[in-house]
Amino acid sequence: MIIQRLFNHRTVTNAYDSPDGQRLEQIMKEHIKLAKSLILSPGGYSAGEKDLLKERIEELRTEREAILSKYEEVVTK
Repeated sequence: MIIQRLFNHRTVTNAYDSPDGQRLEQIMKEHIKLAKSLILSPGGYSAGEKDLLKERIEELRTEREAILSKYEEVVTK
């Protein structure tokens, strides 16, 4: 089961404008490319290849969340 954290606009903007911004863009592009290939060519991959692509997508999500977490602002009321 995949559980994703939600980050607010300010966190994403701060991270994107940081030295990590270029890596976030690379992650986004690779993630989109892999997800799109899985969606548009579901029969074009063996079960093992699909698992590898899904594993890589999960690695990218984990890295993205780690970067965004560094720029997350704690808001208290």
